Amino acid sequence: MRSAVIAERYAQALLEAAGGQAGTLIEEMGRYPSEDIERLCFLLTHPKVPKERKEALISGLSGSSLSEKSGGPSDGLLSRLLRLLVAKSRVGYLAEIFRIYPDIYRKGKGVSSGRLTVARPVADSTLNGVRQRLEALLGCQLELTLREDPAILGGFVFSTGTILADASIKRQLERLTERLQSAPLN
Repeated sequence: MRSAVIAERYAQALLEAAGGQAGTLIEEMGRYPSEDIERLCFLLTHPKVPKERKEALISGLSGSSLSEKSGGPSDGLLSRLLRLLVAKSRVGYLAEIFRIYPDIYRKGKGVSSGRLTVARPVADSTLNGVRQRLEALLGCQLELTLREDPAILGGFVFSTGTILADASIKRQLERLTERLQSAPLN
């Protein structure tokens, strides 16, 4: 739990430092697969890697937004974050910071993310209708990730970090089966 709090504080500070480029920073973070972040964290936390080599590793990430020579709108922000994390011996939080940052950004903009699971491809008009109804119920804008799962048979399953709405045919059939099994026989 403590690690999530620490990572959230760093992510919040990064958001404040990014200012008007906060959205661009999300795109830049998305360019780094979690495996690359894990390898980078390993190298930057390894006790046998000297500080000079760690600094060279951060500076040598040429052609990426982590490099101060990138020319991007958030020049050097991620490299400064890495240097700070190395100096504070908190590089292990980097992956968590990358995971939390977009959520904090969206929350500040009044946008929540959610996943909508459907049984088969859905027309855009239907998807927009479902999105509008969910936004009205939740009172915020939604950024939906669409997923197909034929196992739900029909309907949809909507989930966020704290909400689960299962309106699938599969769940309705399960409820009906439960009612029939618990019904008294006369």
